[in-house]
This record gives sequence, C-alpha cells and structure tokens, in this order.
Amino acid sequence: MNENLLIFGKDFSPVFKYSDKMKTNNYIVCTVLFLLISQICFPGINHPNPEVPVGWANNSINTVVFRKNSLVTYGNTQIMAYYNPEGYLCLAKRMTGSHLWDIKQTPFTGNVRDAHNSASIMIDGDGYLHVAWDHHGTRLRYTKSKQPLSLELEEKQPMDGIREDKVTYPEFYKINEGNLIFIYRDGSSGKGNLVMKKYITKDRKWLTLHENLIDGEGQRNAYWQACTDTKGTIHLSWVWRESPNVESNHDMCYARSEDGGLTWENSRGKKYVLPITVKTAEYAMKIPQNSELINQTSMTTDEEGSPYIATYFRMQDSPVPQYHVIYLKNGKWGDLNSGFRKTPFSLKGTGTKQIPVSRPQILAWNNELYLLFRDEERGKHASMAVCTDPEKNRWTVNDLTSYSLGDWEPTYDTELWKEKKVLNLFCQRVEQTDSEGISDVKPQPIEVLEVIPGYRLVWSDEFDYEGKPDPESWIYETGFERNEELQWYQQDNAWCRDGVLMIEGRKEQVKNPDFEAGSKDWRKNREYAEYTSGCIKSRGKKEFLYGRFEIRAKIPTASGSWPAIWTLGKSMPWPSNGEIDIMEYYKIKGVPHILANTAWGTDQRYHARWNTQTVPFSKFTEKDPQWADKFHIWRMDWEEEVIRLYLDDELLNETWLKETNNGSIGNYTNPFRQPHYILLNLAIGKQGGTPDDPAFPLRYEVDYVRVYQKNK
Repeated sequence: MNENLLIFGKDFSPVFKYSDKMKTNNYIVCTVLFLLISQICFPGINHPNPEVPVGWANNSINTVVFRKNSLVTYGNTQIMAYYNPEGYLCLAKRMTGSHLWDIKQTPFTGNVRDAHNSASIMIDGDGYLHVAWDHHGTRLRYTKSKQPLSLELEEKQPMDGIREDKVTYPEFYKINEGNLIFIYRDGSSGKGNLVMKKYITKDRKWLTLHENLIDGEGQRNAYWQACTDTKGTIHLSWVWRESPNVESNHDMCYARSEDGGLTWENSRGKKYVLPITVKTAEYAMKIPQNSELINQTSMTTDEEGSPYIATYFRMQDSPVPQYHVIYLKNGKWGDLNSGFRKTPFSLKGTGTKQIPVSRPQILAWNNELYLLFRDEERGKHASMAVCTDPEKNRWTVNDLTSYSLGDWEPTYDTELWKEKKVLNLFCQRVEQTDSEGISDVKPQPIEVLEVIPGYRLVWSDEFDYEGKPDPESWIYETGFERNEELQWYQQDNAWCRDGVLMIEGRKEQVKNPDFEAGSKDWRKNREYAEYTSGCIKSRGKKEFLYGRFEIRAKIPTASGSWPAIWTLGKSMPWPSNGEIDIMEYYKIKGVPHILANTAWGTDQRYHARWNTQTVPFSKFTEKDPQWADKFHIWRMDWEEEVIRLYLDDELLNETWLKETNNGSIGNYTNPFRQPHYILLNLAIGKQGGTPDDPAFPLRYEVDYVRVYQKNK
C-alpha cells in the first residue's frame, strides 16, 4: 500500500516448509501449514471449513505414536488416514503445496472406543496405497487402493493368510525397490510374538518372512520400534514386557537386517539364530522393571546409519521420568538423558493410559537430534527438544504450537522426511482417559504442522475466537486514511467468526465528521463516504525485526477491491520507515494483478524507491479457475541480508538489504533493520478500480497470522 504524505507510518512459517527450506542448521520450529485453522483449542466449536478434516477425538486413536503412518507422501501427493466422528476410516489426499484435501470416507469402520485400534498406511513403489486398521488382537483388516494414489480401496483381504488371526499394532515400512515390510504382534500383551511380512512390489504379492522373529516364549512380549535408513537397512529395537501391566517393561534391545528383513544381526554384525529371545538379544541398555519405562516409541538413524532410540524412563536415583536417547556410536551404546523435565509421575496398570507426557518421536540430521513430544508441564503443546551437540548433551526446548493438543502423540510423514528432509506432523486435539475410557469432547479438526530448522514461533493469531480482533494484538484505523481511497474505515467492518478474521467492504453511506465545504484536503472535502471497510494493525502491540511471516487468507477480487497484507517500520515518516507489501491485489491499467513490493526513502520527501513485482491475476486463474474462492498462503522471509516474498511457496520478489538505505531525509538509515508492525486491510477504489456495486459486500478472510524467528 502506497503511504501518502502526512501519514507517518502504518503501523511470524515455521518450521519446515520443508522441502525448499531445510537449509539452516539451528533448531527446529514449526508452522501449521494449512489445516487447522482455528478451533483446535475450543472443543465446543465445530469447524465449518470443508477443507479441514474433522476426526474422532474422544480418545487418542487418531494420534497414537505407533501409527506407521498417519501421513505418507509419494512424489507430489500426500495421503492421510484417520477415523471420522462416526468411526469410519477416512482417507484424504492433497498435492504438496496445496491447502485443499480431497476427503474420502471409506466403507470400513473401526472400534474407535479402543485407542489401540489405529489406522496405518504406506505407499509402495508403484504408488499403491496399503491400509491396515482396527486391530487389537483381531483378525487382519487390510486392503490396498484400486489404482496408484487412488482413495478408492479394494475389498478387505488377507495378505498371505499366515498368522493373521490375532493382529495388534500393525506397522508398514518402505524399503529398497519400493517393497514394504509389515510388522505386528501375534498374541496378547505379555504373551506375544513379532510377525514380519514383506510385500514384493513387482509381483504385487505378500509373503511371510518370519512367523516369530522375536519370541516371548509364552512369558513376555516385545514392544518394538523400527526404522529404515538410506541404505535400506532395517533397524529394530524393543523393550520386554513380562505381563499386561506397563510397569513390567524392562531393558532396551536391538537388531538389524541388511537384506530386507530376511536375516538379522546385532550391532557387532553377529548373526542372530532366530527367533530372538530374552537370552539371545543384544541389550543396548539395561533398565529394570518399575522404572516408568514406556513402550512403543520411535527410533531413527543419522546419515551414517547409526541408530538412535527415543524413550522415557526414570533413573533409579530420581523420581522424575526423563526423555532419553539411547544411541550407537563407534561400536558402543550410550545414553543421553535430556534432563529437562521437572514433574514426577508413575506408570502402572493395563490398557491405554492417560499419561502427562506423550511417547516421543526422534529425528537426526546434521549431527543434531530432535525430540518431538507433548508434556503437561508445558501446557500440552506440541513441543520439540533439540540437541545441537550430542557429545555435550545440551538440550533446548521450544513449543511448536501456542495451543494445547490434549493427549496427542506425535506422528509424521516418514517418507517426506527421508526424501526431502521436510517434517510434516499429524496434529489433532484429543482427550484420552485411563484404560480405554471415552472422554466427553466434540470432534476436532486435523492439521498438518510443518516444521523447519532454525526457527521458533514467537507470535500468532489464529482468530479462533468470536467477536472483535484481540485488543492485545490489534488496533483499528478509522476514517479516510490514504491514497484518496473511497472507503471509510470503521471498527464494525472487522470481526472474528468460525476461526477466521472477516474484513468486510460495504456499499453504505457514512457521514464524514471532518467535512469542510471547499476544502482542498481529500479527507475533508467529501461530506459522505459511500463505502465502508476495515483495517487492523499491530502497531504498538506486536512489532518484529526479522523472521518468517505467514498469513493464510482468501481475498475478494471484484472490481474496486484492494486487499493488502503489509508491514511498516515503527520509526520515521513514510517512506523512510520502510514498507513491505507481502500481498496487494489491484488493477494496473485496468488489468487485475497480484503485487509483492518493498519501498524505502529517497532524498525527496514522501517519494519512495520501490522494488515492485507484479503478476497478472490471470496467471493464477488459468491454472485454477476457482483460485479466488480458496485460501492461499502469503509468506515473507525477512533476514538480515534479504527479504523474500512468496505466494503459495512461489517466490515473487526478492530485496537485498544492502541496497535499501534511505536517502538524506531518512538519514541514510536502513528501514528494514528496525521492527515492523503488520497491517491487514481492504481498501475500496483508487488502484482497486471502479467499484462493482452489485458485488458488495466484499469479504476478505484471514485464517491466521504467524511470525517465526530464528533461534539464537
């Protein structure tokens, strides 16, 4: 927005937009890429947005950590699985970079009252989706898609029929040549064995590799976690449980396979005689019973294929369970005790427990470790602990969400992480009660949280409340403000509802209290404004120097509409304060354009130097005729050297700060090295063109505003 004279100023995503941004090394932060959008903190509010999947939330079945996977990406397509409020297995699909999900309710249902009965998915090398759901000591429930990347599933079917009567904890893993591994427990808690099957993609056929890879000998069972590395090695670790009671968990064991699961060895390369038993297993760490040791967590490997196992337990000299990373380096097992937790708790009993912490997920990258978790002592947010120097065992903890996720546990798109080092988290607020109880909570929306290294969320407004914008974050503009526009700004034209900020442009007449007949001042020579609209800004409330700014919005495009997302520096008059137009939409010579601009001062008062990029609106509508009916993400990455402006991850403009010093009137300072505040407004007329009155009222909808900054 061009700031006119006499206006002295107008007044964070996250953490991985994975693919194109995983280049910095610091800590990992996050950003909600699209979905939610709102009501996740308010169980009593139903989200009306059809783009957002809504799922069963009366227990943790959609979010248990042992789902392999909740999300999976193949090429440019990502697929999600979950149970809806009626207990039907649902699938959702989107193109990477899109915010729209194609949602399919399958004909299959699950016993959603039992949180063990989660749904797991994987895509094979030919693009076929494989699905297993609703298992807790039950007969195998499995099928696959009719076509590659299709959400249409075949009828329920066996794999090869061997040991498929008592299936629990089904998990898929993708290995070399697009083949799949399928692991599950055969038997019951405390008396189960580990079965492993393999899918040969070229033959489209399952075969049983091991009916009993790890043998509980009728006295115990193994609760495992597994991963595959870039070389195709399968890594497997597990705790033993001596009874159905969780307090009987003990020890951490390890095995690996370098030939697709056929043969297994310990970390020293010694072949196991199968099945592996409590006497023949390699012990990565001895942990006694009654140590609050949890089962079914996660493991990963670094670039060299060294395994890292995440868990939590209590050391014998402490009452507080801590997150631990058990790892193999230079042929020796070690333990990193994160040590940041403060609150004791006890694990006892059977069934799905309501525990103040979640089981962790772990990732390793560039000699750094990342633990994803939820902890009651941190407000039940999605959180991440980062160890940038494992040798010194130093951890930093940040919250990835500003809202509670209840009893959520983290699951993520393992294939996207392996292929592109992009982290997508499946997030939904859920409530779990002890021993398969059902909580009283309404269905909750599901989101995909996107995380990138090096940033933390410093502020956001999700507009997930009713009424006026938060006065702790926003103030209003009123009256005629700039650019000889037609609208009169007033508070009544901006409000929050259904998880979005509404800014409405209206065709209505409002008397100008500053009217002076014959005045040459355009703000005073009009007795009436013929249009009204809204503008909110964070001036004096939320101001930021550098960071990632992400705004998801749907803009009006009728003639006369001039919506904008922009920032202004807090000090000096315009343009020496600096202006960044993250988004503008208006007409240039009568043709609608999307603009991305920066402006700063010159030697001439109120005369700006502009770096402007314009894109004809037709570029977007030719690809998608319904573009204007959808939400899109505008983003600014503002660093010490450069400002980059994006629309749906497409770079529109780039400004190097070495070129943006003001002229003499601005004392040759750089306006982009001071804090800026945010403005959201809908102007009418001027560059917006002649208003199309029948199109009114115009609606500008903002789903969220988020600001992330690099960790120091």
